[in-house]
Amino acid sequence: MKVLVVAGGTAGHIIPALSVAEELRRRDKKAKILFVTSRSKKDEILISNKGFKIKKIFAGKLRRYFSFSNFTDIFFIIAGFFQSLFLVVRYKPDIIFSKGSYVSLPVVVAGRILGKRILIHESDFSIGLANKFSLRFADKLAVSFPLKYYNKKLQNKLVFSGNPIRNLHSGKKIKESVDTLVILGGSQGARNINVKIFAILKDLINKDIKIIHFVGDSDFPSAKRLRTGLLLNDQKNYVPFSNIFDEKEYGKILNEAKLIISRAGSTIFEIASLSKPAILIPLSGHQQQNARILDNNDAAIVIEDNNLTSEILKEMILSLISNQTKLNKLAKNISKFSTRNAAGIIVDQLFDMVSR
Repeated sequence: MKVLVVAGGTAGHIIPALSVAEELRRRDKKAKILFVTSRSKKDEILISNKGFKIKKIFAGKLRRYFSFSNFTDIFFIIAGFFQSLFLVVRYKPDIIFSKGSYVSLPVVVAGRILGKRILIHESDFSIGLANKFSLRFADKLAVSFPLKYYNKKLQNKLVFSGNPIRNLHSGKKIKESVDTLVILGGSQGARNINVKIFAILKDLINKDIKIIHFVGDSDFPSAKRLRTGLLLNDQKNYVPFSNIFDEKEYGKILNEAKLIISRAGSTIFEIASLSKPAILIPLSGHQQQNARILDNNDAAIVIEDNNLTSEILKEMILSLISNQTKLNKLAKNISKFSTRNAAGIIVDQLFDMVSR
């Protein structure tokens, strides 16, 4: 089977696509898989580290708001469309699997024009703009939340798969003498969360809390300077990372966590797979809807980004990390949103669609 996999823009799009591609490669040794992605170097590193071939295309973002970039990006979209037409004709895939994002739309449209079967996947509860357009051309949309949460008008096109994630269970849990707080800012960091954590860092360390902090590239120099300014004995309890690409190391860190602070994108499914209690600080838009579903099911504590202060965050961390009963309840409830075989369900769907 020849599969064209389309993903790019953020790790939240690429990592689930990689999970599906790896599962397909595991089950069909003869499968030919080609990734189509943006011209971003980070996208290339994530995909090439897994040994997959890559084709880069021009891509322009679709925005719901006014921006002068909308006028220039239309030319990138058109260029990407013609590149996609040529690629689909030349590669002759049996099926196209798209993970959404702005890089996906030209490939999906080209694939439909050329009569290819198309499966797209959405990580968020709210269907993203690129996938809303792509849904008009796709055969099926795999979704991450149970079907009961979606509009009945879409049901004939929907497949509940859950969100494919990395294998994080191989990381061996380390017994720490202090409570470990892990802060995930996403692949691009989370400036507002970082600033609030920086302000309360010493207070948390003084409460015997170890902090592992994924700050993103922009704030990493500030985090390193802050760590250097700590007492030598305290430095071991603050471990900042810009990003981490090693799956086993990442799994080990998440397994170590007693509590996780995160945005509310696709990372919530990794948290759910490990049954970890979490404080979610969603960005406005689709992340708020993801967080609302978890909040309504008592599966996470949610603080709106525009309500976030250092004091509120500190009080919430300290009250939660000392309340094992509440932590256990959150962990149990968030685990219900985990679909550990999500990649397998999507691969089953790919095989089924090709065999028709």
